[in-house]
Amino acid sequence: MIDNLWNKFISIENLKLAWNKVMSNMGNPGIDKFTINDFQINIDDNLNILRKLLEDQNYEPLPLLKITIPKENQKERNILIPTVRDRIVQTAILNILEPIFEKNFLDTSYGYRKGRSANMALNKIQKYIKNENNWIFIGDIESFFDNVNLEILFNLIKNEINDKNMLNLIFKIIKSGEQFNNKGIPQGSVISPIFANIYLNEFDKLIYSKYNLIRYVDDFL
Repeated sequence: MIDNLWNKFISIENLKLAWNKVMSNMGNPGIDKFTINDFQINIDDNLNILRKLLEDQNYEPLPLLKITIPKENQKERNILIPTVRDRIVQTAILNILEPIFEKNFLDTSYGYRKGRSANMALNKIQKYIKNENNWIFIGDIESFFDNVNLEILFNLIKNEINDKNMLNLIFKIIKSGEQFNNKGIPQGSVISPIFANIYLNEFDKLIYSKYNLIRYVDDFL
C-alpha cells in the first residue's frame, strides 16, 4: 500500500506535465466554455491558482458537459466532457496512478495502456490460433461504463493507496461522474480508462485462470 503521494501530485512539475498532455490532445471545452487557448493565455497564473485550490482542499470538479453521439442500430452514446481545468487535474492524478496500478494489470489487457495497442492484441490472437486454440468466444460488457459499481471501484483503489488527501480527491472525481444509484464512470473523462482497467482487472484474473483472454477495455475475446 502506498502513501505520501499528495506532495508529488500537487507539485507544479506534475501539473505542468499534465497541462502539456492536455494541451497536446486539444479537445473541446467543457461546460464553462473555457478553451485550451483561453487557459494558455495566463498559463502560469492559472496553474498556480489550480494548485492553490488543490493544496487548500477547496477544489471541486465542475459538472460534465453531455454530448450525445450516434451508435450502431440507431442507438446513442453519451460522452461526458470535463472542463480544461478538470482535465488537467485528472491527468495529474493519472500520472500518479499509472505506475502504481500498471504493475498489477495482466498481459491480457490491451486498452488504454502505455506501450500496448489493438494491433498487439490482434497479434496475440493470431498466436493463439496458430497454437490450435479451436474455438473463440467474443463478447462485450453491456453498458459497462454506466454500470461500474463505484463502491467496488473505490475499494480497489484503496487497496493500493493509503494517502488520505489523494483518496479524498479521487473520490470526488469518481462521484462527479456518477450516473445513478452509486454507479457509472463517464466516457470522455481522462481518468475513466484507468478506472475501467482497475475494475476489470478482477475480471481478467478470474477468466484467465481458466481460459486464454484478450481484453480491450470492455470488449473481450
